[in-house]
Amino acid sequence: MGKHKEENRYLNPAYESLLHYHQLDDFDRLWELEAEWFEEPNRRRGGWSGVCRLELQGKDGQVVPVFLKRQENHRARTLRHPFKGIPTVRRELQNMLRFHAEGLPVPEILYGADRICRGQVQGILLTRELTGYRSLDDFLGEWYSLELSESLLEQLLFPPLVAMIRTMHQRGFRYNCLYGKHIFVQVSPALSAPGGFPPELEEPQLRLSFIDLEKVRQSCWKKRNIVRDLSQLKRHTNFSPLLWERFLDRYLDFLSHSAWIRAALGRRRRSRN
Repeated sequence: MGKHKEENRYLNPAYESLLHYHQLDDFDRLWELEAEWFEEPNRRRGGWSGVCRLELQGKDGQVVPVFLKRQENHRARTLRHPFKGIPTVRRELQNMLRFHAEGLPVPEILYGADRICRGQVQGILLTRELTGYRSLDDFLGEWYSLELSESLLEQLLFPPLVAMIRTMHQRGFRYNCLYGKHIFVQVSPALSAPGGFPPELEEPQLRLSFIDLEKVRQSCWKKRNIVRDLSQLKRHTNFSPLLWERFLDRYLDFLSHSAWIRAALGRRRRSRN
């Protein structure tokens, strides 16, 4: 069993009894579990990564929907391991734990670990589904399809979105793939029919969460982190030009070096045209 020893193991105490109840509280059982793919395995460089969706019912009858990510020979290069790399799951697990410690929203982790088994690097990450959430891209698409105003969108979305991204950068993180599909949104009550909101949506509740943190890194170059991430957010999220400028104004408001950051973003944009 020594060669199958789990490394960097994390088990959330709040879900330990649920996993034990389903006999899914160790690596072997999760690895060998038969389940349909929610996302077909992505294969690259001799490795693969795939995701399944499960519903775990506890003794109390409550159902907990979860995503099970399994990877084999799926590595991420780091400064400490530039050639051999480390299991991608390990880096994502570490990043999620760091974000959680800093108060940044991420899905709840139930279990995570990696190991070497018969020469193969294997990794598992089990997280709770963000029920009622959808990607920022999908949220914006629905907003525009319902013909709702951009000023109302700015009022609802921008304060929490700006606060979340600015906090991430202030803590020294760079996301490296800050796309609309990696920011999840929940709004309650749900969006209304074309033209406006129902009366009860005078003070809507909007929540955000980051997902897919496998490329996040910590860096002391905060200005460069901001420029890289915001440049990606602009190119990979369907904000209108006017809405993007309003977002940028809010993000840079009262921020030191805002002129330098705005100029750097402009240079990046021109270099891609």
